[in-house]
Amino acid sequence: DLGAVVSFPRYQRAVEELIATRQLTWEEAASALLAHARRGRGGIMALRTLVLMQHEAAVDESPLERVFFRLLRGSPLERPERQVEIFDQDGYIVRVDFAYRRHKVAIELDSVRFHLNREAFEADRRKRNRLELAGWIVLVFTWQAITEHPARLLAQIQQVLSEREHLATGR
Repeated sequence: DLGAVVSFPRYQRAVEELIATRQLTWEEAASALLAHARRGRGGIMALRTLVLMQHEAAVDESPLERVFFRLLRGSPLERPERQVEIFDQDGYIVRVDFAYRRHKVAIELDSVRFHLNREAFEADRRKRNRLELAGWIVLVFTWQAITEHPARLLAQIQQVLSEREHLATGR
């Protein structure tokens, strides 16, 4: 609510003070964003901006994974496995952030930080092709997708799981 009534720099200083004094963590701020994000909610844009800045700038991928998993826990979707190693006939392909093995659905949470150089870009494409040839569907979500469009993200996961279940059962 504070973000709706004070300037952004003042709001930023207030939140950073809460973080510094351990009255708030970035994970808690991200959880608050997920819990309260909706059109017309006062101050949510300021919180979204701060959390995005923090996660894009300096946070490793585990907080992003925790926020994603928390979103799933609050949904009716079954829980995927975390940090799943996937193999094909040639051996190890990749470790994905989350997977529904039975449905062969992999979920990757991408940040700009880990996918900006040419080598990472090329390696990602090679791995993606091998996954698809092995019968896997790969969904990729960013911090922005998780925090700004959680309903769309959950609907996409539900859609692919339903389609895969339908293919497996023939119903």
